[in-house]
Amino acid sequence: FVKIFASNITSKSFMLFALVLGTLLFGFGGGTAYAKDPPSLKDTYVIDGITYYNINSSHINSPALFYEDLFNANHSSIGGISLAKRWLMLGAGLINTSGASIQLANGQKLVDIWQSWLLNGKSDTSYDRSYIVNGFSYSAPTWKGSYVETSCKMYTDIGTAELIARFSDFSIVALMPENSDHYISTTIENTPTTTQTVVPTDLGLRNDTAITATLNASVTNSYTQGFQTSFNHSATYSYKEGLKIGTKFGMEIFGVKAENSIEISAEFQQSFTDGWSKTDTESKTRTENNGVSVTAQPYTTLLLKKTNTDTTTTTRYNCPVGVSYKVTLMYSSNTLSLGSYEYTFGGNAVSDLQQRALVDGVKRTDPNSIDWETFLKNNTTKETVKLITTHIPISATGATTKYNSKTELYQVQELAPIYPLRYIAFANESNATKNMQIGNYFITDNIKLNGYNEKNGPYYNFKAYGKWIVTDSNGQEIKDGSSAVVLEKDSASGQTKCRAVKGGKAYLRFIIDDKSYPMQTVNSTKYVTKDDLTKTAVMEINVDEEAVTYEVSGNYIGFVDAEGNANPENIEGDEYNGYLAVHAYDKTGKEITASHIWDQKEMSGIILQENGFVKFSRAGRYHVRAMSPSRIHYSEWKEINAEYMGGDDGDTSEEEEEEIPDEMRVDADADTVFVIEGNFVGGVTSADPEKIEGLQKLKVKAYDSAGKEIPLRYTWESETTDGITITGDGTVSFTKTGLYHVRIKSGEYYSDWVAISAEKFAPARFTRIPTATKNTYDGTAKILVNADDKYEGGIRLMYGLSSDDVTETTEYSSEMPEAVEVGNYHVWCKVTGDGTHSDSTPVYIAAKISAKEDDTDDTDDTDDDSNKGSDASDNTQKNPVTISSSGGGCNGGMSFAGIILFGLISIRRRK
Repeated sequence: FVKIFASNITSKSFMLFALVLGTLLFGFGGGTAYAKDPPSLKDTYVIDGITYYNINSSHINSPALFYEDLFNANHSSIGGISLAKRWLMLGAGLINTSGASIQLANGQKLVDIWQSWLLNGKSDTSYDRSYIVNGFSYSAPTWKGSYVETSCKMYTDIGTAELIARFSDFSIVALMPENSDHYISTTIENTPTTTQTVVPTDLGLRNDTAITATLNASVTNSYTQGFQTSFNHSATYSYKEGLKIGTKFGMEIFGVKAENSIEISAEFQQSFTDGWSKTDTESKTRTENNGVSVTAQPYTTLLLKKTNTDTTTTTRYNCPVGVSYKVTLMYSSNTLSLGSYEYTFGGNAVSDLQQRALVDGVKRTDPNSIDWETFLKNNTTKETVKLITTHIPISATGATTKYNSKTELYQVQELAPIYPLRYIAFANESNATKNMQIGNYFITDNIKLNGYNEKNGPYYNFKAYGKWIVTDSNGQEIKDGSSAVVLEKDSASGQTKCRAVKGGKAYLRFIIDDKSYPMQTVNSTKYVTKDDLTKTAVMEINVDEEAVTYEVSGNYIGFVDAEGNANPENIEGDEYNGYLAVHAYDKTGKEITASHIWDQKEMSGIILQENGFVKFSRAGRYHVRAMSPSRIHYSEWKEINAEYMGGDDGDTSEEEEEEIPDEMRVDADADTVFVIEGNFVGGVTSADPEKIEGLQKLKVKAYDSAGKEIPLRYTWESETTDGITITGDGTVSFTKTGLYHVRIKSGEYYSDWVAISAEKFAPARFTRIPTATKNTYDGTAKILVNADDKYEGGIRLMYGLSSDDVTETTEYSSEMPEAVEVGNYHVWCKVTGDGTHSDSTPVYIAAKISAKEDDTDDTDDTDDDSNKGSDASDNTQKNPVTISSSGGGCNGGMSFAGIILFGLISIRRRK
């Protein structure tokens, strides 16, 4: 052990048990020390066969006195005599190694008498003292300015002999025994732990797609441990050797993982060494990369929890310290017969002695030629070597160690939405409408809703934080109980019920809470409000009245003059005299008296007030129906007609329709049916921009789920920008010939793509198609069409007759067609282009000459397709539908019902 002690104590930690137990006894948390002062050192510590005995010096603040105490202390563990005397005894034993016969005249060995006296305080009685003159004198260890010296003189009959032990080159050696009798008090200062949620910048932890994805990335955690050690009076002493701390020190005391504790122990050792000359902090930082693999829902990011800790542990203790020193042993006398000798044990005297006497002694390589093998045969001498090398004097000085532990840890916390909430919809679209009977109710808490972000993707982990309110059709809340339904709390369950209280239509609108949906993923101070949503879930509720069935009978023909004027008149009257009659029946089929109002199907050409007064702006076929005032019960659509005054033939031309103000138009919804009729051909050479809609162009109509035409707000767009330019209002121009596709957008919905084309020259176009004349047979030739046409891009009108209304004539003339005989005539006309336009698309006009006696039609050929309207009465498409057509007729169109019949419906969903 002497070698271990003298060479930095490399075999083992001397601190572990002291620190561990002290931590347990005196507290390791809460910032409070449970012991006022560290406990004192024990009297002895036995570690690995080495006895450290406590001299309890009170002179640690004075090196000279402290060194004197170390060598002068008498302790029972080394036989009750001082370390100084032990070294003198060793020196006495070394006299014999000189080879000289150092003995008295009577033959007694001087070394035996000397050792006996040093050991017992007197010579052994077996020795003859007659040769000892004036006995012995002993000088206790005394500081001599740079060394401590002790000596012992013997006065003999042949001269004076003196043993001197000079101790020098002092350095402190500190010990921290692994002993369960502890002497540490501990306090902890905790900086408040901070925890925050962070959005990682690593895109590998973000799923910005519309599908579920697996996120694979890594997060980095860092750990920093630092030690700072200081000692009382450390600046007064030179420090020779530190100590190495074993792995159990770092692991058990400071919570450091075992695989890193060796590094941490090295940092502590360095801080311990530096603590004798300065107060520095030795620290070590390590990092760990932890793999992360998480299944992430669409449009989510992985949130991490970042935790920062900063804990300082202050440990105060009495540090055991010993001394490393050099020893010079000298023997001298005033008589030549006793001789003089000097022996030096340098560096660390204890280590040197242990090495020379106990390790290398048998090799006979001692620098002073000491015969250690012979030397150790003497029991007293052998015991002296043993006690010097296995018994170390120590005392205590105050010490403080601060351990600082800083961590920055990242943990997977949760998934969170990337984008804010933008709109709310029903999880089941069938919930958008509900039919109820008076007195029935349902629980609004059971309505399942979904939230969506600006990408039309799901809002992750959407919770319906908000409430339902009752509104009118414009979204205004109704609070006075006048609605067909009321919301009320169930007294037993606390759930909200929607109860039907009277017949009619009502609306439930979902309103979100103001501070439930943050604008940002984390640390948001702004929240999505109901006004930020593009739409929310609205339920239309129809509360059944007493079942009423309506039927409309009779016929009605209205009139409009050539200028499109007519006075309003009541559509109801005597059904036998050409007016309509409304009949109402209860659920048993019995006719009853019930109130009703009127409704129209077509959007333009007819104005029908709820009280039944009707007015037309052009001739054609229209549809009306009767319904209950609550608009819940209604009849089938009834066809009526409007004719021009003075005849029974409708006008086959299509006047430009009256413009509908934008504020009256509406955006499409999921039930809207788009109808785009006609065709369009543009030109490149004469590429003046022109409207894509109009007579002999395209025509846009829209219908709701009940088949009623609605005024739609929309814009145009093209599938490509190569060769075509189109503005939102439908103004188009071309730079290349070819086929193009366009469509309309209304709200969030689109129509199907509709084909249009561009040729070198744009065709001339009618702005008003000629109308057929009213002719009665009188034996003279009659002109079959009026000269009321209007056109653009052409120079003259050409006419021709064909055998039917399908086959276009092959012979055209600028002369207006004439006929004499009674019959139906099939007139075709077109406009001749003007050089920068091609000829127009031919149009068909049905004309006739009536018999004098009978002015009625006997064929259906006089009906122009443009006036047939729509008889698709109850089409209830649940998605946006585009019905497009092109071909014959004066405007190239087909009826809505005809399109449905031929199966040309295609569904368009949200983009």
